[in-house]
Amino acid sequence: MDPATQVAAKVGWARRRARLPGCADLVVSVLPPRLALTFDDGPDPTGTPAVLDALGTAPGTFFVLVDRTESQPGLVREIVDRGNRIGLHGDRHDRVDLVPAHLLAIRLRDAARRLEDVSGQEVRLFRPPYGRASWRTFLATRRAGLQLALWSHDPRDWEPGASDRIALCMVPGAIVLLHDGSLEQSGQVATTAACLARLLPDAVRRGLRPVSL
Repeated sequence: MDPATQVAAKVGWARRRARLPGCADLVVSVLPPRLALTFDDGPDPTGTPAVLDALGTAPGTFFVLVDRTESQPGLVREIVDRGNRIGLHGDRHDRVDLVPAHLLAIRLRDAARRLEDVSGQEVRLFRPPYGRASWRTFLATRRAGLQLALWSHDPRDWEPGASDRIALCMVPGAIVLLHDGSLEQSGQVATTAACLARLLPDAVRRGLRPVSL
């Protein structure tokens, strides 16, 4: 399946789910020729600066972990000061799809408040760790006043050989899942940053417009 067809298929699936009763709205695509680059699992003292440098003036969206933001407040503010959007990836990196909705909503509200205190930016988006979402997750996200943000393209940048996969994901309308923080894969974050530095200028020349969510 070519990249454009892949985007259309995944967006159609997500929109169908978003119309089901009780389901929070999903952010799963942007309007072409926009391209949204998103980064999970930070902030990381090595990976995040490398990704920020690779983005240059192009905006991205960073889904951060609150336990890491509170130990790296200066890095979080640098993300914001350089024109990027902050989203919530959780208070810690664990699965939330089995957590009861009322308990998860409390966790999300508290995590969003803590993240706003550090970043100085309003937090509106939540991306669950591992992308694992259930009806409980949808309901809790809505109760917490947040919107669920997933992705259309996952190049698996934590695995070797990601460069070609990242290039295939740079298509109109895509939300691309990348990483600036690492779970024992710091070398792969450096590879992601190097790929972005090489691929972004070409994407812009092809008419794509990088945006934050």
